Amino acid sequence: MLIVILINAIISFFILITGSIFIYNTLLSKVHEDLRYNYSMSEYNYNIVSVINKVNKSIVSVSAYVKNDKDLVQNNLTGVIYSEDGYILTNFSAIKDAYKIYVKFPTALGLIKEAKVVGYNAEYDICLLKINGNDYIKGNIKEDLSEVSYGLNVISIGNSLGKVNSYSIYPGIVSGINLYKDNSDKEVKFIKSNFHINYLNTGGPICNTNGEIIGISSCLLNEKFKLSDYESTYISSGNVIEIIQDIIEGAT
Repeated sequence: MLIVILINAIISFFILITGSIFIYNTLLSKVHEDLRYNYSMSEYNYNIVSVINKVNKSIVSVSAYVKNDKDLVQNNLTGVIYSEDGYILTNFSAIKDAYKIYVKFPTALGLIKEAKVVGYNAEYDICLLKINGNDYIKGNIKEDLSEVSYGLNVISIGNSLGKVNSYSIYPGIVSGINLYKDNSDKEVKFIKSNFHINYLNTGGPICNTNGEIIGISSCLLNEKFKLSDYESTYISSGNVIEIIQDIIEGAT
């Protein structure tokens, strides 16, 4: 009887020690995992702040006043400064038939300027505006997208209300690249990412972690070309540059 009790005690002690070691290793693994996660997140948060600091001076708010049968409706969206002499890139769908268009700079001074439509491409929801003045800080719109591939970290940024330090930020990754041919057999590249495009960031830039703009958001194009509710689709910056150049050449 004493031997049985002794054996049971040894087994219980062994189970206790084994369980303690398992719990310790599990907790230690969790601590290491948390440390890796926190380090990764702090690094990514730093990248987001760095990207915003690189592009925020080239992001503006666009307000379009559109008349309907009864009221004057104000549509707010984001825009990107395309050139130092006051060309602004944004969506066409939100300012179509606008009575007045204003561009607001999200700075402490709250500079507001009236804008005129230079031209647009309705099919790809691209519009080019012009405001008076010079020495604006233009966005770094990337023409060569050979480095854009699956898994690339990207950030969608918007400021549709033009408030100081009040940006709508959607981080994600490139989850797909699709080529589309329009009626003129022109090839257009659309990029997919796992963030949402909505009224807060439509018209705004999608940037890589270097602050280079690789695409422009559009609610209209996203609804037209997206393949699922879990991804957003946007036109590549290379095609945007081609469209803008066609608009400028057609306006001169």
